[in-house]
Amino acid sequence: MHQYASEVIEYIYAQTESEVHRKEMVHAFYGQYFILLKQMDDVTDKDKVALTTSTTTSSLAQFCEKKPQLADQILEKIEGIVQKLVEKGMSRHSIVQAIIADYLLCQKDLLKVKWLAESMKENLPSLLASKQGLVVACILFNVLDAKDRKLVVKSIQEPLKEMVTNKVAHLFLVHVLNNLDDTVVSKKKILNDILLTVDENISDKCFATIFLGIYAPNSKRYFQQEEIDAFEAMQEHTTSKKDPAVRRLELMNICTKPLETFFEENMLWYLMDT
Repeated sequence: MHQYASEVIEYIYAQTESEVHRKEMVHAFYGQYFILLKQMDDVTDKDKVALTTSTTTSSLAQFCEKKPQLADQILEKIEGIVQKLVEKGMSRHSIVQAIIADYLLCQKDLLKVKWLAESMKENLPSLLASKQGLVVACILFNVLDAKDRKLVVKSIQEPLKEMVTNKVAHLFLVHVLNNLDDTVVSKKKILNDILLTVDENISDKCFATIFLGIYAPNSKRYFQQEEIDAFEAMQEHTTSKKDPAVRRLELMNICTKPLETFFEENMLWYLMDT
């Protein structure tokens, strides 16, 4: 995909409201397999009507499940596409993020997933332009080892102030905090800076959700199912070793006192404001 052409394609993709049309744009990158995705042999006539009248279309994962004999071929095709797009620095585009998410959610070869994680470990914040990008970022963070995870943390230092109120990026912060075993690093590199901005951001829903994600991880009360699915994608391959309950307690101990102090000092103002 040419650099200038990619900007045009991304603009069209971003402006397309129909989920069916967006998926078809993604599938168009898959060459001859695009036709197979549209017309799977074992789809019944009734299913065809449902697919053309619903707001969704068959996913690559559904295709691989129904056509396992073709799964390796199509994944090999998409792997080459993904490698080229990543090498050209196009992972910031939401349509590219959708392609990578398609690929990772179907890839069973952990070594290939780790190869991609290694290639992108210092650029994960660039993926946070879409919910599909969130899925990719969460998967890659899950399979990175402790040393490489610290590189990811380093990469979010500069954009952290913007990430805490971004509708997608704040969710990745939740995922990092809930999976990074070294809570000392979480405190020094993430939470201390976030807590310094409580006064200016406490009314922001995304900002508040970061703390809700610590106190009530993966709660359906605070997170949509697609967000929980992103958090849990490839968790079976996580390199985290610490008991999640222990990590959660450590994070709560970091956050609770500063938050209590803030609300104690501002309680009167909030009561008057309501």
